[in-house]
Amino acid sequence: KISIRQNFQIHRNHQKNVCASVSQKEKFDCFPRGLATEEACIQRGCCYSSSSDDIPYCFFPPGFHSYSYTSINRTEKNVIADMKVNYNLPYPSILPKLLLTASFVSDDVLIVSIIPERSKSIPEILNIRDQSLSGITKDVLYDFVIDPASDGFQVVRKSTNTSIFDSRGIGGFIYSN
Repeated sequence: KISIRQNFQIHRNHQKNVCASVSQKEKFDCFPRGLATEEACIQRGCCYSSSSDDIPYCFFPPGFHSYSYTSINRTEKNVIADMKVNYNLPYPSILPKLLLTASFVSDDVLIVSIIPERSKSIPEILNIRDQSLSGITKDVLYDFVIDPASDGFQVVRKSTNTSIFDSRGIGGFIYSN
């Protein structure tokens, strides 16, 4: 693991240009505990901008990906991807390894889960019989798109090429107990 500061060396004079591209809705709190002063925020390698009470002053810089995919396996029935944390994040009890599973239950049903690597299987958690996950999917109505360059994924309706869900490029997820 590398620290956020090692990866994102943002200097005060360069920070405004780099951080200005982060929209208000994409500002994820990089300083969840304590007072987020400009100096402390920049030392952490994050962006700082005073804003309204509802929006973090100290937020992750653009291009931040908290997790990366270490392997992606695709079959007719599912997509399974291993994920590992990239940084020493400023949140308690960060989960270092995750398992993403997208199961094609039927032509129009998809179950997506992201759980700790050593957790129970999804059928156990959701109380789904294994038989329901082994059904035949002939004409799946959606695509499940994983982008190895980010830590997100997308679900696209095939008939219209419409994005139903897209978590790519939003600053990364944070998984913590």
